[in-house]
Amino acid sequence: MGFTPTEIIVQKRESIILDIANKDIIHAFDIDAFDVHTILQGGTTRVTFTPNKIGSFSYHCGIPRHTEAGIPGTISVIPERGVLKEK
Repeated sequence: MGFTPTEIIVQKRESIILDIANKDIIHAFDIDAFDVHTILQGGTTRVTFTPNKIGSFSYHCGIPRHTEAGIPGTISVIPERGVLKEK
């Protein structure tokens, strides 16, 4: 069990589209910091969101005991292009 890749780097305010393939039992894809909560049945599920803050945030499978079994990852949100300093 696990997500690949385990680290994703995106830009703030950039529309993100992830096509997530699930090859076994039901899982979920959750990024609590951006209120992303999607159930992953078998096959491919498209997840879209727009990050609105900079930093490193975890993503995981919110189904009980799946995160502990090795399904966490990190999404790093960097400043959007052209922004030198954020307040």
